[in-house]
Amino acid sequence: KYSTVAVATGNAVEGMDAVISAVTTPFQHNPEYRWHVQTYYYKRVKRGDKTRRVKRVRWTATSTGTIPSTDCSQKFHPNANAAMTVLTTSLNTDFSGSDFMEKYGNWENEQRARNTRPSDKQAFTNVVTLPMQREAM
Repeated sequence: KYSTVAVATGNAVEGMDAVISAVTTPFQHNPEYRWHVQTYYYKRVKRGDKTRRVKRVRWTATSTGTIPSTDCSQKFHPNANAAMTVLTTSLNTDFSGSDFMEKYGNWENEQRARNTRPSDKQAFTNVVTLPMQREAM
């Protein structure tokens, strides 16, 4: 009996062993992080008798890397009798035993210290994904 699945990369996978591998392999990789900051201000621009507020980006910074981790997912047990299956995955992280959030806080503080203009605003993002999730985006 064969099964076919189209994984996030768009490739069809046939055979139960190949399907199980396609589903479980992403979780064998370490999560990746992307920290990003954008420092900006708003400037009033006048054209004729109209004035509008325009966002001006002064500078940006990004840091990326991997997070050493242990997969705590339940073992995937496919229903071999199912005619069709829809798979949904998610990434739940627990950083309580890690210094990841401390490192992010230090990086964020460094970026705040770079901002020498008190009137400027800063927008920070901290995104954690698995390599397979990134490819599907």
